[in-house]
Amino acid sequence: MGTSKLPDSQLHFVQSIAARVLVHYRDLPTVLGLEPFIPLTDLLHGPAQRDFFRRLLELVTAPAAAPLRDPVALHFAFQGAKLLHDALDAISADGDRREAAALATRLVGRCNFNWLKAPCLSA
Repeated sequence: MGTSKLPDSQLHFVQSIAARVLVHYRDLPTVLGLEPFIPLTDLLHGPAQRDFFRRLLELVTAPAAAPLRDPVALHFAFQGAKLLHDALDAISADGDRREAAALATRLVGRCNFNWLKAPCLSA
């Protein structure tokens, strides 16, 4: 598909499809395993991409969500948190800053890093 960007008039539809897939499966590693999902999200840019990742982080950090253990899912979620953080600037509203910080903080709290422990360090 190349590096061409979708027109803004079509971004809403792509964002809606990606968000509906997330809501349907409610399991990020499963969703990322779907072959067309990552290329679909690669089409997003600008506000549509930020809205998608905001929704993704809300879903994976919800109290009912299971802790993230899959390294690919962790990377994808942290990529979204970084994108939300990088979108902030000097004129960003305080509410936007608080929301991005809260989502990133909750993401770190929902992650399970036990798979990172080296066997020789276990007691």
